[in-house]
Amino acid sequence: MSFNKKLNTKSNIFALIPARAGSQSIKDKNLQQIKGHPIMAYAIAVARLSKKISRVFVSTNSDEYAKVAISYGAEVPFLRPNNISTAESTDIEFFSHFLNWMKANENLTPELIVHLRPTSPLRQLSIVENAIEFMEENETATSLRSCETSVHTPFKSFYEENGFMKPILELTAHEESYNLPRQRFPVVYVPNGHVDIVKPNTLFSQNSLHGKKMKLWLTESVPDIDTITQLDYAKYVSNSDKYRYLIEYLDYIKAG
Repeated sequence: MSFNKKLNTKSNIFALIPARAGSQSIKDKNLQQIKGHPIMAYAIAVARLSKKISRVFVSTNSDEYAKVAISYGAEVPFLRPNNISTAESTDIEFFSHFLNWMKANENLTPELIVHLRPTSPLRQLSIVENAIEFMEENETATSLRSCETSVHTPFKSFYEENGFMKPILELTAHEESYNLPRQRFPVVYVPNGHVDIVKPNTLFSQNSLHGKKMKLWLTESVPDIDTITQLDYAKYVSNSDKYRYLIEYLDYIKAG
């Protein structure tokens, strides 16, 4: 199979892959391997295979992670400051850091940023491409987030307070929402990390990463890795034929 893939240098669409070192759930989570490749490499590979993305960046606070990212073809022009690389750090912090760095060092602001989380390594290129195309053509949406349909509705859930159960939501002062049939509630969607797309202008003008008009991009469920059990499940799912092309491309990169 030929992989003479060249990035679309005429595009002003960048991929941004956050790969923070210091995970508390799995040591060096972003370096954990599936089919002989670190999970962060899967996000890099999809971005490099895209016909719409012109540059692929990894934002990391680790020299080791940076070397791995570069070996798979990503750009790592800086190390992310430690003060925005903690377990409490937010996405908008590393996005702002990246955009400010690009403006200061290259006098450049991308049209779109495709956010590919390494902890959801098993994504399909066609879904990413279609999402980018939608955002290219849609002037109203401020961002896009891939989601899957939630199996359970949070409207019937509880939290604990002083040893007692408290409902997440009370519809009215007289109704116990948690006892109502699920058909009374709207369908709920859970972000799954397959692909997020951000418009930098939204971040600058609204001081918001996703803005007020976030497009739902419905996908099938994909493994999200935060525990060893989830990593083992992702390894099992990676045997599916729909990921063969991605893994072969990773093998191609690794072979040099």
